[in-house]
Amino acid sequence: MRAIKIDPDKCTVELIDVEPGEVATVLRSERTETVDFEDDHCLVIDDGGRSQDHPTRFRFNNGPVWRPFFGPVLILGISSGNWASATLEPGPVSARIIWEEWDQRKERYAEPVVNLN
Repeated sequence: MRAIKIDPDKCTVELIDVEPGEVATVLRSERTETVDFEDDHCLVIDDGGRSQDHPTRFRFNNGPVWRPFFGPVLILGISSGNWASATLEPGPVSARIIWEEWDQRKERYAEPVVNLN
């Protein structure tokens, strides 16, 4: 399947091919959760516990999902209730991302940076 991978560790948004059975491995997780996104697409995530380390996180500057994400995310299409290839493009998705980095000195997230790519 065609997927868009958002990786906050690298601040990247890229197009990848992934088989359904490989999704958890790509996300570096044992289990995944699906969150509705938009236009017959979903976010496949597992970010449990990552917020404790204060890594770079991201959120979308508009759309139905406003929460921050701390771990990698895949955007997949949805067809008849099943995962399918994404039809969105990485460029427009990347333009909607706000990256937030932990400021160790101030012990809080620094001012957001829109689109580091």
